[in-house]
Amino acid sequence: MKLIHAICASSLAIIGVVHIAFGALTFETVSEDLLWFSGAGLSLIFIGFINFLFRSHPGHITTYVLTQISNFLFLVLVVLMDLVAPMLPGFIGLVAILLLLAITWKFHAKASNALRRKTPQV
Repeated sequence: MKLIHAICASSLAIIGVVHIAFGALTFETVSEDLLWFSGAGLSLIFIGFINFLFRSHPGHITTYVLTQISNFLFLVLVVLMDLVAPMLPGFIGLVAILLLLAITWKFHAKASNALRRKTPQV
């Protein structure tokens, strides 16, 4: 599970870097279109990074909630994007974000249970 989580988070961040590079090659000058395109690439990178942040603190409730909210909002964006402009990177992103949502939930549940067992009951 940890390996799949790392692969999914890495793949989203890598797709983000490729997205920015592709935008720089596609648009001839710095324009509003290039900036929007680059912003989408940055969002992919940030989603990958926030999932790596979660991995370092899987039992922390704030990190978990923010990661899952980010993953869910990104899922909505990817589904809409795949409906409007279906492309292979979009479907890869869809699979990756669905796996991240499920694995993040499982990691948090496991870490929370482990913390409860360590905490003495009063």
